[in-house]
Amino acid sequence: MQIKRVITNMMGNAISYAYNNTEIIVNINQDENSINFDAKNESAYINPETMENLFKKYVSHAAKFNKVGVGLGLYLSKQIIDAHNGNIYAKSFKDNHNMFGFVLPLTNIIKKDSTVSQ
Repeated sequence: MQIKRVITNMMGNAISYAYNNTEIIVNINQDENSINFDAKNESAYINPETMENLFKKYVSHAAKFNKVGVGLGLYLSKQIIDAHNGNIYAKSFKDNHNMFGFVLPLTNIIKKDSTVSQ
């Protein structure tokens, strides 16, 4: 349920901060060790100083975009991903594309014990 909250937050941000009539690209990939989710949109370039603070508590840049925000969404998303031993990230490109995503390790919950006799 908490991962759903992270995805909802990232999708909401991708939609809210995107330029009008922008295509939002969502990628979900899995390999043998992890699952990766990211959302990419066309929106204003975010400078490195701002990027450093995006996942901090009560840091919001919504006013810059005429939006309302309290700065908890990305902070809570980071807390959730960290609690699942994952990595959350944000990337901003000078061609006015931004990407927010996370990587979660896959775990084998049920391991078959080959020594159990049947």
